[in-house]
Amino acid sequence: MKNQLPFYFRMFLALAYIVMGLIILTTPAGEYMTGRKSFGMVFGALCIIYGVFRGYRNIKKWDTLNHEK
Repeated sequence: MKNQLPFYFRMFLALAYIVMGLIILTTPAGEYMTGRKSFGMVFGALCIIYGVFRGYRNIKKWDTLNHEK
């Protein structure tokens, strides 16, 4: 049976980016991190988009060795 640990680890990272983006968007954390509310909102949105992208790449199995060459 194939080892599923890398798949679950990558999905965990994708979920972590999405959660981090939601926290930045819904709390004042983004403003504290960037200095301006608008920059914090952009950073939060980019984190969510990147998390969805990482999850999509993982589901499509694009992060395997034969695709990275």
